[in-house]
Amino acid sequence: MVAAPDPLAWLGTRRRAVIAVCLALALVVAGISYVRIADVHDPVDWESIDTDGNPQAVVDEVNRQLFRVDHRTETRVWLVDGSGTRQFRAVYEDAYDYSDRQFLARYAGPVPAAPNVAVAKPVHHDLLANVVTARGNHSLFYAADGRYAMAGWDAPPQSTVGDGGIPQSVRLTRGNASVTTALYGARFFLPDHAAAWRVVDRNATAVTYGVDAPAEYAKTRSLRFARAVHAGSSIRLTVDADTGRPLVVRERRVVTRQLTVEHENGTYSEVDRRLEFVVVTRFREIETLDVTRPAGVDRDPPTLRDFFWDFLRY
Repeated sequence: MVAAPDPLAWLGTRRRAVIAVCLALALVVAGISYVRIADVHDPVDWESIDTDGNPQAVVDEVNRQLFRVDHRTETRVWLVDGSGTRQFRAVYEDAYDYSDRQFLARYAGPVPAAPNVAVAKPVHHDLLANVVTARGNHSLFYAADGRYAMAGWDAPPQSTVGDGGIPQSVRLTRGNASVTTALYGARFFLPDHAAAWRVVDRNATAVTYGVDAPAEYAKTRSLRFARAVHAGSSIRLTVDADTGRPLVVRERRVVTRQLTVEHENGTYSEVDRRLEFVVVTRFREIETLDVTRPAGVDRDPPTLRDFFWDFLRY
């Protein structure tokens, strides 16, 4: 006698099929999550720029590619006194690792964090440097797209940033990297600016572009906290003649800013002071930069919230 077919037998086949589909979807989601959280990107190559073209167009293209191509900058700052003597004030290093979605900033200098010597800090660098340097004469800021870590401390003066991490004795500030959107990968020159760039010098290996008028110079770079820009201010961008890769930017900033000064009786007041700085930025490791997570930034394990933001900000 032949048994009648079981009308519910299809449920087993359907269940297996559903389970197989769910497993496949889980593997796809896991793979996508890994790629996004691990920030697996192909590095972007530098595209050669025609340095015989319009100077403003060349600067715009350099600015565009610096927002995409891995590189490191080192900025040194000198304060110029009335006799023309330069006094070293600070060195900044910014590493833009777009391939791995990492950003690292280090600061070192002889200027301690005190109101009566704030003269050299906020006038000569970008917003991130102003935040970092408010904590001491040595500072470090590290951001991935899920979180950031920041610390500052006072240490013996030095003229290089070094390659160390955050000392264990220093208080560490951590947070969600969503707040670093305006900081990470900030463009070197102000975007969409229109300044009177011209060719200042050209030879077989390099081309130098420049701007001299104070009003024109103020269009090129962020000059936060500068109340006025004066005659004598200028900027020079030198690029490789064949590829347009930036080599060095030299600036002379003559500005007025409001300072908080301490008086002999212990009181403080705001005063306007005219200051002159020489700022030199050199570009290194274009295309080849690979940021290593500095020691001390992972004292606490990442949270689910960190992973969530990391997933969103691929």
